[in-house]
Amino acid sequence: MTYTIIMEYGSRKTRGATYETEREVCEAIQTVTELANRNKFPISCTYEETYDGTLYDDNTPATSPNDYKGILLWGRQMDSNKYYVKQQQQKAFDEHAPIDALYCNPDGRWTRVS
Repeated sequence: MTYTIIMEYGSRKTRGATYETEREVCEAIQTVTELANRNKFPISCTYEETYDGTLYDDNTPATSPNDYKGILLWGRQMDSNKYYVKQQQQKAFDEHAPIDALYCNPDGRWTRVS
């Protein structure tokens, strides 16, 4: 997973630097925002995540909620809030859902990639 800063000035959006961790991109956004505020430059920053690997490895059990990459991608496709996606990843981890889970059905069954 990589993280890219998106800077917005009025109706114009610009892609910025790419980082390896969410923490790094958040620190960069904070720095850019502080500089913009100091110089009274009206800019807002967010970031986007880019998935750059295999979706899952069937032989490897989840070791953290972040291992549920299918839930992240499905959430992005559905335009879900990041906090909701993180919550669903945690739920999958807590329930030992299959590593290729996409979302949980109302009846509690996990829909999978396959």
